[in-house]
Amino acid sequence: KRPEKPLLLIAGPPGLGKTTLAHVAAAHAGYRTIEINSSDDRTAKVLRQRIKDATEVQSVFGAMSSRPEMSRPVCVILDEIDGAMGGSDATSAISELVRMATGAGGKGGEGEDGEGGKGGSQLQRPVICVCNELHAAILRPLRQVAEIVEFKGALNAQLASRLRKVCQHEGLAAEANTLAQLATIAQNDVRACLNTLQFVRAKSAVLTDEMVLSGSIGRSRAAKNVFQLWKQVFVSSGTQSSAKANPHAFGGKGKKPSAAKAGGAKAGGGGGAATVAEDRQQQLLRDLQHADSQRVMDGVVEHYLTVPFTDPQMVHAAAAADWLSGHDVLVHKQFAGGHFALARYLDWSIVAVQHLCSVPYHPKSFGFPRAAAEHRQRHAQRQGQLRSWQAGLAPSLFNRYTPRTLVLDALGPLVRVLAPPLRPTAAGMLSTEERAQLMALVELMLCFGLQYAQVQADNGQYVHRLEPPLADFLPCEIDEQGEVVPSPSAPRELPNAVKQLLSFELGREIMRRSRRGAGGGEAGGGEGKGGWLGGDGGV
Repeated sequence: KRPEKPLLLIAGPPGLGKTTLAHVAAAHAGYRTIEINSSDDRTAKVLRQRIKDATEVQSVFGAMSSRPEMSRPVCVILDEIDGAMGGSDATSAISELVRMATGAGGKGGEGEDGEGGKGGSQLQRPVICVCNELHAAILRPLRQVAEIVEFKGALNAQLASRLRKVCQHEGLAAEANTLAQLATIAQNDVRACLNTLQFVRAKSAVLTDEMVLSGSIGRSRAAKNVFQLWKQVFVSSGTQSSAKANPHAFGGKGKKPSAAKAGGAKAGGGGGAATVAEDRQQQLLRDLQHADSQRVMDGVVEHYLTVPFTDPQMVHAAAAADWLSGHDVLVHKQFAGGHFALARYLDWSIVAVQHLCSVPYHPKSFGFPRAAAEHRQRHAQRQGQLRSWQAGLAPSLFNRYTPRTLVLDALGPLVRVLAPPLRPTAAGMLSTEERAQLMALVELMLCFGLQYAQVQADNGQYVHRLEPPLADFLPCEIDEQGEVVPSPSAPRELPNAVKQLLSFELGREIMRRSRRGAGGGEAGGGEGKGGWLGGDGGV
């Protein structure tokens, strides 16, 4: 009888012994293990072939071998299955594994099992998948068909007790507090702790606190996620209050605390709190080296004013804002000026916010930041609109305006010229002056590549909107309801009837110029003396 779930998925933090457990469990069940690292074998074709070779070819070789262990059936262990992250190849590899396990057949047209996309042979050997992140997006189809065994990280006390037994067995003298400190630094990573003890035992018979704290030994390779880092920034252990008495103690105008100040703090009796604060800062700097610092900074910017730290005169908030502004300056200098050596200083802004804004307890969890991502998305959208607007300019204007100068020099006067006091009436009822003003406006819009497009509004009615939407580049304000409204200094909006009239006249003028052909001069039509561009093409 086949099991209900054809695959076994073991998930948990790195260094916990998941792969070792898979090997031991397979050996106890009477299987011979074949390990495949899925981080190296990403594509569906390669992964399928490796599994077939392991289950079929290895079985043939085992039957021919004289060694008893080689005659055992094979259990395939796919280690770091979540390492195949990103791209269509990784997705197809996971999907191919699911098809092989469920007997749904291949994609078709390739290999005897996948020919024609019909059902293929089901796996006759157990497959154990090992991953670090159970909820990785790439593993979604695998979670639906696999038996999941999720392990939590070891507790500090349990790990320290086990490490003490290992030290006694290996002849390494170590205090319980030292082993607990090692487990904390390694983030309860069993493998990192054992590797550290093995490294120390090769050179010494005693493990001291200085060995654990001096270097990078015992550091876990598990990178903290952004939620853990935000909690690390804003939630302290309760020993931060004395160090926060002076909000400018952390460097004032961008300087780190001097050794003299640190020594004075220790001499004054606050050395314990200062030492703990410095340890927290150094730990945060180490963790930020393995994290997406920009995403961490996005959360810091969005959450630092929501943390209930004591700041009646807004001194801490102002100092934190100065550090965040300095971070923006460094990022701009780094990418705009090519000064990439400044990257080493970016994380200090986050450390400064930790020093200024952390609290002993914060009951609410930190949500994922959205404001920065939305701002970058809108900025990229506006940049694309500006480039598209520049590409539609008349040839005489294209070389005169960059996207930046279009906004700074042309946008303000242009939107006011585009809103003349025309009556919302039919073209035949306009006066001679209004008719001339209308045609001059049509000529100007053609020169700047503008037109009115008919779109459906939120209320279901069809309105005419200027394309590109120049109003999106104008200053705006936020009303009491939180809605974005035009600035009082913005030009008035043309009635929809006038926009419809302009759209009609624009279409007629474009058709007229297209019939005129190449002999009609520049498509923008603005080189004549009576045009809006004048003789030199300037507005």
